[in-house]
Amino acid sequence: MTRPPIALGDIHGRLDLLDAAIARFPDRQLLLLGDYVDRGPDSRGCIQRVRELVDSGRAVALLGNHDLFMVEAVLRGQSRELWIMNGGSTTLAGYEGEPDALEADARWMIASLKPWHVQDGTMFSHAMRPDPTGQDDDAHLWGRPGNTPVYPLPEGVTVSVHGHTPQQQPKRVGLQDGTALWLIDTGAVFWGTLTALDCETWTPHAIT
Repeated sequence: MTRPPIALGDIHGRLDLLDAAIARFPDRQLLLLGDYVDRGPDSRGCIQRVRELVDSGRAVALLGNHDLFMVEAVLRGQSRELWIMNGGSTTLAGYEGEPDALEADARWMIASLKPWHVQDGTMFSHAMRPDPTGQDDDAHLWGRPGNTPVYPLPEGVTVSVHGHTPQQQPKRVGLQDGTALWLIDTGAVFWGTLTALDCETWTPHAIT
């Protein structure tokens, strides 16, 4: 029986921290919550590592809003200036002179990164829980605690795990419906800590 995964918060180009997390949990499946690119020093390297993990079956990887920024700018010519102003300039620097490689990684991302994932009674999504009615199609990518409704979970799912909203410590929020919400983006690119949440024991580990 497969053990519940290790969930990783937003990476943002910190390949060193991603590799440290991989080494810390060599025999566990990883659940990557998105935002592999922008702001940090090695977005290209992060995408390559995520590709290796997903293609080998070692990890499930979600789409983050910064990943979507990159895809829309590179493949669709949308919001390019907004992407660059929000950290995309560091991502572009890693592909200088290699536009085909940039496009190939963007195509892999949109084909392979999931909007959300349910496993072992837990829902994983980048920002907040997705709206089960489908009317709010931004919640899982852009939602923020306090601004976005905490939508109900599917039957049999009791916990959700999210990144996107940086804070210096991971946080568990218990809700009135008996479910719980974990927020584990601890600002790898801002404060140098990537949180790895063991979803078997619900123990957060600081990767520094």
